[in-house]
Amino acid sequence: MKKSTVFLVFTLLITFVHGQENYSQWTKNKLITLNTTASGANVTGALTKFPLAVQLTASDSDVFKQALPGGADIRFTDSAGTTRYKHQKESWDSAGRTATFWVLLPTVTGNANNYLRIRWGKTGVADSSSGAAVFDTANRFNGVWHMNAGTGNETDATINANVLTPSTSSPTNGVGAVGPGRVFSGTNQYFVASNPSTVTGALDIRPGTPHTVSAWVFGSVIPTASNSGVSIVNKGDHQWNLSVYANKWETSTGISATGWAYVASTNAPTANAWHLIVGTWAGGITGNVQSQLYVDGVLNSTSNQASGNTPKTTYNVFVGAN
Repeated sequence: MKKSTVFLVFTLLITFVHGQENYSQWTKNKLITLNTTASGANVTGALTKFPLAVQLTASDSDVFKQALPGGADIRFTDSAGTTRYKHQKESWDSAGRTATFWVLLPTVTGNANNYLRIRWGKTGVADSSSGAAVFDTANRFNGVWHMNAGTGNETDATINANVLTPSTSSPTNGVGAVGPGRVFSGTNQYFVASNPSTVTGALDIRPGTPHTVSAWVFGSVIPTASNSGVSIVNKGDHQWNLSVYANKWETSTGISATGWAYVASTNAPTANAWHLIVGTWAGGITGNVQSQLYVDGVLNSTSNQASGNTPKTTYNVFVGAN
């Protein structure tokens, strides 16, 4: 059985303009602190255009009681209430007192406390959630899937709109590391994106193209044999791949009809635990650091092997396929 929650982040345009709103008319708000010091997220440098996950729980019961149905009046601003931050509502469960939002922060200062406010309590306003605004292709997001649909298809949060369709059997509903998730069990539960945009468009990451692929993954069983593995997300058999293979996390890209350039983790994956796996490719020449593998936010392994010429690029994209 394999269990995973996946959102995919790549490299590429839309603009999104909110109408002017007077946030003094929102009667309720809470201050949110983002701690990037060593006692918090431990981020030393500045981040720009960063999608922050904000989760509401039972301790935020006042928000669920007082907000409009579905959290339609939820807004996020700077601490002063003068600058609006775009957001996407991934999930909202007022009965269960859980919700997940993604908030696009223009800047996050390292080694400091950063502040924003969640605001609610305004009648007569429409829901302004927009995945395309938060995961903007102008900020080089080529595909983002939250695995939050519960059943059936998973939609792409970006404007590229590459829909993931279940194979023979649909992955089931589950709880993810951030918001809802999907459970993949056996060999017939996986997703496929096979429309023309997937094959030749935003997800057709060619050899030599800088890109990043990331996923939150929970594996109840880790493949340990030398030739066994599970692909977390991949484009066909030989274009790009993020996987767990032979008891290692691995990111790879095709370099010939049969060969791969890859970087594998230095340690074995831990079963029955959530992990954030990130693979990056620089797209340069052999001799420089070409690929990096991060595990749970820490650089784990690197490779100097450059990607080459993939003989075929018309593959579909698969999520959770063996």
